Amino acid sequence: MSMNAAQQTMHFENVVRQEWTNTVTVNAWDRWSAQQAVHCQPLTDRLIEHAQLRNGLKVLDLACGVGEPSLSIARRVGPSGSVIATDLSEGMLGVAAKNAADAGLSNIVFKTADAHQLPFADRAFDRVVSRLGLMYFWNIEKAIAEIHRVLKPGGVASFVVWGAAENNEYFGTILAPFMQRREMPTPPDDAPTPTRFGDTAKLIALFRQAGFSEVHSQEYREVLPWPGTPRELYSHFYDVAAPLQPYIDSFDVQVQAEVLDEIEQAFGRCWDGTHTNAAASFNAIYLKK
Repeated sequence: MSMNAAQQTMHFENVVRQEWTNTVTVNAWDRWSAQQAVHCQPLTDRLIEHAQLRNGLKVLDLACGVGEPSLSIARRVGPSGSVIATDLSEGMLGVAAKNAADAGLSNIVFKTADAHQLPFADRAFDRVVSRLGLMYFWNIEKAIAEIHRVLKPGGVASFVVWGAAENNEYFGTILAPFMQRREMPTPPDDAPTPTRFGDTAKLIALFRQAGFSEVHSQEYREVLPWPGTPRELYSHFYDVAAPLQPYIDSFDVQVQAEVLDEIEQAFGRCWDGTHTNAAASFNAIYLKK
């Protein structure tokens, strides 16, 4: 039986909550957090560049995961500034708080929050950011309305999302051997998947409709330096990419082992002895209220 729009949105919400709040996912993000910070630094750098940060600003980070980009932003806005780092997952926030404490950062507050119903006053923040979070907002129109509400007039919002899968060596190298054996099921329209906003046209239109001005989108293709071997990069990808695990797990153990050998061989050309340097496509969306 097909679902109506409201039922589909509720289904998407249930899936996202399950994928990103379960203990297995939280433990995986905790285990890989140090390496992932290095791996995703190019995304963080672009996000911060377009956020136009300076000392003293109050910043809201949505879907902060285990701490980045909140920690980098906290350093950038300095002791006179502050970061409110939010996520659906209390487990993720617990890891993020530990990482902030280990880094000696005291200008971050961690708060469980749903991007669709933000527990903050109108016009409370100078900046709103999210790195790789927008793709999983199950009602993107409602989340954008909340972002607009809590951002001060003249404030800037900055987001990074994955680019199109066909332009993404990082995703493609891992998924191609599986898809050569069996295509990945086509998700429903607007399903919360990693490459949902590979084409940013709809996202840009929604931001403009919500009342934002100077809405821009820019595609980047940059190396994401994984500080480890190709096999470790695959292990990390599998562990933290909760939405893709059901597809990978649908293959039997022998096929998965064969695929891993192929992935390791393909990534071998990116291995320099300390880092696996696969390129990835990602989009930066930045705008002003």
